[in-house]
Amino acid sequence: MAETSKDPSAADKVKVTLRQTGNTPALKNKTFWVQRSQTVRWVVEFIKQQLMCEPHESLFVYVQQAFAPALDQDINTLYECYGANDKLILNYCKTPAWG
Repeated sequence: MAETSKDPSAADKVKVTLRQTGNTPALKNKTFWVQRSQTVRWVVEFIKQQLMCEPHESLFVYVQQAFAPALDQDINTLYECYGANDKLILNYCKTPAWG
């Protein structure tokens, strides 16, 4: 995804915290700096890569434990609408959970 450093190298990044849901494995690092222009699809592919998922496996991402954003939704818009405490929290799981 991006750096795990404490400070973003540019103002064009958003702090994203990823939380696993259900029996989906947890990521070693849960907080990342993501380019504002990246999409939810990019985040999903990144998580799948980190979890070493098979290509056919599904992964679901949710905002506020309520809805799954469109895969082409950019991170900046989600952050502006749903970010809190200077970060965007996304939940992920391998089976549908909310929304």
